[in-house]
Amino acid sequence: RAGRHLYADLGPLRAGLAARGVGDSMELEEYLTDRLGTPVPGGHRFGDELGALRVRLATAPLLGATAEQRAASLAAPEPVELPYVAAALSDLGAAFAELR
Repeated sequence: RAGRHLYADLGPLRAGLAARGVGDSMELEEYLTDRLGTPVPGGHRFGDELGALRVRLATAPLLGATAEQRAASLAAPEPVELPYVAAALSDLGAAFAELR
């Protein structure tokens, strides 16, 4: 189960982000949007301090690229077993693993 967005605090990854030139939520927004290929609004857009490394990740891209895939994902008893869901989760995981 998931909502429309996941509000993630990436403060624990601050060192890895700093090594990539990311020091605030505006830079984090730009970095993750480029890395993931989908808009990732920074927390500064939602009232957070600029220095807080928070973002809002949309969950819809994890469900598939088409209406049919998204419907199948929502109806599946184990959506993570669908290849396109597994691939999307793997890409997201790889993006965050790079920051450790």
